[in-house]
Amino acid sequence: MKKFCLTALLILGTVSWSLSQNVPNGGFEDWEDTGNGIMEPVEWQTNNMSDLVFVTQEAGHNGESSARISVMWDESLNMNITPALYYQGNFPVSERFTSLNLYLMGETLDDDYLNISISMYKDGMNIGATIFPLYDDYWDWTSVTVPITYATGDVPDECFIGLTIWPANAVTLGSYMFIDDLELGMGSGPVDPLMLAAFTNVAGTAFELNFNVPMADPSGLQNQFSGTHNGSPVSFTSASLKNGYPTIIVLALASQVQAGEVLKVSYNAGTVTSEAGVALASFTNEEVTNLVGETQGSWHIVPSGTEEILYAVHCKYYNRLYRGFLGEMTEVVEWRANLGSSANTGAVRPADGLGRHPRSCPYRFVGYRL
Repeated sequence: MKKFCLTALLILGTVSWSLSQNVPNGGFEDWEDTGNGIMEPVEWQTNNMSDLVFVTQEAGHNGESSARISVMWDESLNMNITPALYYQGNFPVSERFTSLNLYLMGETLDDDYLNISISMYKDGMNIGATIFPLYDDYWDWTSVTVPITYATGDVPDECFIGLTIWPANAVTLGSYMFIDDLELGMGSGPVDPLMLAAFTNVAGTAFELNFNVPMADPSGLQNQFSGTHNGSPVSFTSASLKNGYPTIIVLALASQVQAGEVLKVSYNAGTVTSEAGVALASFTNEEVTNLVGETQGSWHIVPSGTEEILYAVHCKYYNRLYRGFLGEMTEVVEWRANLGSSANTGAVRPADGLGRHPRSCPYRFVGYRL
């Protein structure tokens, strides 16, 4: 009986590996030289440069190859830079997949974690998404399932997948992860809601909490949240979903907070849930990024290929898609790629991303302004 089970498992394993083709080059078997000796998986993009290589071809889980993403030190910037591995554009799908299955091996140091972003589209509209943090270390190849949450009942026709190591502005040298055998699947339950980031609006009249899944209407539940400014309590007069952004809960402040104040937010587990009905767990003294007083003249420079709380962008130095994840970016009016004295700018259209960048787009820095 045990021999039969083993044989069946081997057959199933082979079938599962072959099905990974529903993610193009999801086994990272095929690589290409994109110029100047820079190797990337075919149909995928990275933030690799001629002098800094974040994503490399390594021995695989099932096939010959996998992709390894690693935090690297940039001498010119005097900082650690996060790796970025993401599909080049969107790829076609024809089923309502509810999970991404993949194999991982590696470790993330200190507060680092692997961040997986998945978006599902129907006729160009985003109908499902997941921003999924993985904090675990994997000392051998380990199967991991990432659930996908939908906001509508539609069947998607396109999918996007991106992987990186977070937090982008504070990653630790030595964090790395081998990634292989990506396969979209049907098996997954509801996702636990997690607060990914919190920030004020520019006026200082509200805290905005960004979650990994769409949330249920929190109206009337503001007293289940608490906060502080410079250690003193703040109170909230209402809680609501941000218009057009079901993953963001807006907590209106009873009194305006000021620029430069240290802000925190907490939640005492009560009746706040995700749209799927999963209860939000308690959290305490999470940092709220203070954006009070920011102006349209304030440029924020971030490293190429990194993802900030408000902004994510991957800028290539050759002629490929310049892709941005807008997230809570409705207040951002312009992006800029900047290297030395040269600069390129372009307007951000909140509904549909950044489109294609100028052909001469430099690649070491990108920025945004509010």
